[in-house]
Amino acid sequence: MISFQTFLDKLCRAVSQYYGDACRVEVNKVQKNNGVIYYGMTIMDRGSNLSPTIYMEELYRQYRAGEPLSVIAEKVCALYENNRVNGNIDMQFFLDFSQARDRIVYKLINYERNRSLLSDVPHIRFLDMALVCYCGTMHDVLGSITILIRRGMCRLWGTEEMELFALAKKNTPRILEAEITNIAVVMDEMEGETHREREESCMYVLTNKRKLFGAACMLYPHILRQFAGEMEANLYLLPSSVHEVILIPDKSEPCRREFERIVRDMNGSYVEPEEVLSDCVYYYDREKDEITC
Repeated sequence: MISFQTFLDKLCRAVSQYYGDACRVEVNKVQKNNGVIYYGMTIMDRGSNLSPTIYMEELYRQYRAGEPLSVIAEKVCALYENNRVNGNIDMQFFLDFSQARDRIVYKLINYERNRSLLSDVPHIRFLDMALVCYCGTMHDVLGSITILIRRGMCRLWGTEEMELFALAKKNTPRILEAEITNIAVVMDEMEGETHREREESCMYVLTNKRKLFGAACMLYPHILRQFAGEMEANLYLLPSSVHEVILIPDKSEPCRREFERIVRDMNGSYVEPEEVLSDCVYYYDREKDEITC
């Protein structure tokens, strides 16, 4: 059985032969959050800067299971044809700071799992997490596009890191408005039963209206204080992913170890590796207006 790298080389040549000079075919290493690495193939039309990324790991597993390389190459071409995007995306919004400044927002990622990445990215340490900034925009076809801001971009913009975070602090609650929903309602929406009557849970989901990097909502001014006031209780915060946090009012004698087990189980079984935020359980004290780990 050929190695993964040889498989990539052979598959890339096969797809390149199919498209000839009409497209540029490349396989690149894609670094995701938490140090997760994938290999993705792009098939770029000449004169275009847009292409879907087709990840190779599952295709290699199919090859190792006996699928012929020629059949896998046909799958790749079919995936590209079904998901291709014509035209270009104008990156001027990101290169020009006067256009980018109102789109700069922040998100939370795990600190230890992203140490290598953070060496080149402006960040603020918060407990076992790091606050980082990205520039976001919407595309008619691609939907939400996010670009992590690295130190080189700050130098190109002539922008200090503190200004970057000041802009993000102002923009994020405005662009990514927070919402808190009882988890029973969330489950009904996931099951497509929006009108079903279900008894409310003691758990609530904190995220933003786009469901994108919504765990950062825990840092929005007054969001936890206001909710804790409504609940008349301090709060446990269970980070279910980078996109949301589960809030549990501290109204009884909960087993903190049980909450920790829930978070570890979610991260190990249900959350994609690149979307894990933390294995910690956080606690919000409404008198101190403080989150601790």
